[in-house]
Amino acid sequence: MLLDDPIATLDDAMGLVVWANKLYRERPGLGLWHTRDRAGRFIGLFSLTPSGTADDVAIGVRLLPSAWGRGYAIEGGAALCTHAFETLQLPALIAQCVPENRSVPPLLQRLGFDEIEAGEQFGNPARRFRLARKDWHGLRPRRAGPRDAGPAHD
Repeated sequence: MLLDDPIATLDDAMGLVVWANKLYRERPGLGLWHTRDRAGRFIGLFSLTPSGTADDVAIGVRLLPSAWGRGYAIEGGAALCTHAFETLQLPALIAQCVPENRSVPPLLQRLGFDEIEAGEQFGNPARRFRLARKDWHGLRPRRAGPRDAGPAHD
């Protein structure tokens, strides 16, 4: 449930590499990071990239479906926030997802993001979130839900 188009051709992939290399040169500390599981298999990308105005930096996670639900997104998101706020001293981060996405907003809230006004990305409607450096306090505990409430008793 991504807001951007998939990399479908070799030209798309080459364009992404050129763009990423330019980003690394012009905005040190921002970029794309690949991630692997413990067995060394590629499972996705994490990113800190410019978005919208020159001051906005977006946090992003793109994981293969086989990696969903294993904690990679929340742990990687926390590492990105730490890097953005403690190393780069960025004033804030933004995040976006499609309105139908039900898994990303709770993850962003655990990181401390607040939902702000809806917007668009690449012509698609988007839910938008923001986290200021002063509000970053590390990963928040999950709220207890039916799965977390413990065993049922008769």
